[in-house]
Amino acid sequence: MIRLLPFIMDEIIDDFKSESSTLVQELMDILDDIEDRFEQRHQLEKYGQVVDRIMGGAKSLSMSLDTSEHLEQVGTYAELCKLVGYKASQIEDNEQFFNIVHGLLFDATEMLLEMVDT
Repeated sequence: MIRLLPFIMDEIIDDFKSESSTLVQELMDILDDIEDRFEQRHQLEKYGQVVDRIMGGAKSLSMSLDTSEHLEQVGTYAELCKLVGYKASQIEDNEQFFNIVHGLLFDATEMLLEMVDT
């Protein structure tokens, strides 16, 4: 494991938090735009692409920093959101299921923001 100076590590973590918070806002915007709009379900693929950036950053940082347990959790949680988003973008002829998944992703994205800000 690479040992970084504490002030560099803090700066890297702060940058990750800032970028991730911006990305979570983008995720919330996607979810707001498609709420009750089953015909826009394909936008969940974009959701998956955006949350993948948080996942990749968290997992990369967790391999490089001593304080990696929380980052690993963020990466795993973001990965779950990504998988659900991608799969939900493929929902066909089941608007009720789409609405359930949308609600789940909305709550999960709010939780992701809390995790990122911690």
